[in-house]
Amino acid sequence: MSKRLNGDNFLFSVKHCKKGIVPIIIITVQHQLELLKKYDIRVRGVRGQHFLIDPNIQRKLIESLSIQPKDTLIEIGPGLGALTEGLAAEGTSVIAIDSDRRFVEILSKELQPQHPHLQLKHADILKLALDELAPANVKLKVIGNLPYYITSPVIFHLIQYRHVISEAVLMVQKEIAERLVAPPGSKHYGRLSVSTAYFANLTRLFNVSRFCFTPKPRVESSVIKLEFKTTKPDLDESLLLAIIKGAFAHRRKNVLNSLSGELKGRFSKEHLEKVFDAINLDTKKRAEMLALTDYERLCQSLSLQ
Repeated sequence: MSKRLNGDNFLFSVKHCKKGIVPIIIITVQHQLELLKKYDIRVRGVRGQHFLIDPNIQRKLIESLSIQPKDTLIEIGPGLGALTEGLAAEGTSVIAIDSDRRFVEILSKELQPQHPHLQLKHADILKLALDELAPANVKLKVIGNLPYYITSPVIFHLIQYRHVISEAVLMVQKEIAERLVAPPGSKHYGRLSVSTAYFANLTRLFNVSRFCFTPKPRVESSVIKLEFKTTKPDLDESLLLAIIKGAFAHRRKNVLNSLSGELKGRFSKEHLEKVFDAINLDTKKRAEMLALTDYERLCQSLSLQ
């Protein structure tokens, strides 16, 4: 059920949960366009600036995050607040981070006065120490419509701070989503697939048409959910990431030759051959043919040397 509030500025939807009926307030396309005009902002889709204007997708994104009353939510790239208003209406602490000062200033005037628990930060998410934003004994929950050109770096940044993050719901380019869920042996399977699979349970939730944005991007999008796992304490994770990165550095080479070049100085080719033989791993296979468990076994054996 939904109805309009304040003219055409907001959609008021409701969801049913243990707390009863909870409002989800969504900024409409009309209001976003009015904000662009009011603050004389011109966007052409450069640097990933595509505003989400479909209220149904906004609602589905917010509902995909398992929000609880005492949560602290991190929103990456709030833009004109397509998700921010709905997140703030949940009554939880929201920290919205944007690298564009214009949007931070707009939201500080348009949204923050009505939501004292909404914090706005002008910052580059990739340079933020996320553990400094997490309250004691409370893990962060992350949501964002990511600019396509920094999707992979953002995911690796979240992995770096997984100890203070429980889950993340992200809008990404459809091709990136396909890479994330790709199985071994497929053309999309790569470093991002393997690394993410080790640190998180990943679910591809739904696809999003390019017509749900303004300006329209050239590609389709997908929404994914990462739920970070408790990893194996006896595995050298820095070595594991180095092995995965090195293996995929030269996709046309077999994994032994690729690793012997990328890990030169740490392990000789002869030593690597012995380890491969000891764990019955075919040295002629390429990186995309190895499963996550193969990389884990390789890491475990090399760390014991």
